[in-house]
Amino acid sequence: MNDSTTIPKLDSFFTPENPLLTNDEAELVSAISGLVIMHDRLRAAREVVRHALGENKVLSEARHALVLGDAGCGKTTLLDSIRNEMPPADDQFRLGTQRRQPLLEVSLPGAITPLSLAQYMLRALGYHKNLTGTCYKLTEELKDQIRSCGVELIWLDEFQHLLSLGKGTKRGASRRLTEACNWIKGIINDTKVSFVLMGTPETEAIVTHDTQIERRFTHLATLEAFPPPSIESTELVDFVDELLLETVQLPWFDSADFLFERPVDAKRLWVCSEGIPSRIKDLLIRAALHAKRRDSRLISMADFTAAFGQTRQKRVDFEAARARRAERRTLLQALEQQKLNPFAANDDVINALVRKMWA
Repeated sequence: MNDSTTIPKLDSFFTPENPLLTNDEAELVSAISGLVIMHDRLRAAREVVRHALGENKVLSEARHALVLGDAGCGKTTLLDSIRNEMPPADDQFRLGTQRRQPLLEVSLPGAITPLSLAQYMLRALGYHKNLTGTCYKLTEELKDQIRSCGVELIWLDEFQHLLSLGKGTKRGASRRLTEACNWIKGIINDTKVSFVLMGTPETEAIVTHDTQIERRFTHLATLEAFPPPSIESTELVDFVDELLLETVQLPWFDSADFLFERPVDAKRLWVCSEGIPSRIKDLLIRAALHAKRRDSRLISMADFTAAFGQTRQKRVDFEAARARRAERRTLLQALEQQKLNPFAANDDVINALVRKMWA
């Protein structure tokens, strides 16, 4: 007799008999999620970057760009658009191939040092040799690679992670943060390459703690949520209607309830999403999926209503579970203070505790 436990195959979990989405539905979701709408705020931020890059070709002392934005407001979309304009290429020569990479992009991890940053940037340039040298050695190698690869723009994303090195004090920035900023200034000075620092609004604190960094980063762009729709501001309406227009050109739909004819519904959508583009897009995906499942060629406001109801219920369930966890922690702390042993307590006490902890 074989007593070994049967372990299910991994693919049985990822390809269940009853998938959450049919193949057609998965194709629909993928198609909408891949749509990119370059709204005015994204265009303005891209122009800030392009202006800095163009200016630095003639300035004796380069000036660089700082892009700030909350989660879901288009920072990744902005980087994608710049990446599409500056693709890597391989130049062919008689003696071999030389990689040309005009854009060097690195997303900073949660903990960073000048040495690890040099390693990350070398890897992003396709450098596969030994990366175990000193910080000085790898930094010099990085500068050589930046020159040989023809890098024109260095993009450091998630720059707010530098705050993990310590925030500023009354005497200035922390030693580790100062070291990281000095290393970046060294790369800027020695390579003459344009830089973009991108991150959440907290990133500004890093820049303002160092006057030399602040002086160099004078091209500023902010990506924010759309304001409430009004006669003066049609940003949200324009964004949603352009997104809907792209969606109804997909094979599954013919039309939609466009917001330019529905000012109150536009305000409803702003309330649901707080004007954050990624939330709007997620809601549209769910609405389109709901319309498809009811065999409708029209994406209506009723579909948005159903989509929001689904997401709201998930948030309600999540918040309720979080509240229960917090209550249980509070009660357990009280038990510790009272030095109460549940196994020694009488039945009435235990029953009362269970009711409180699962209320």
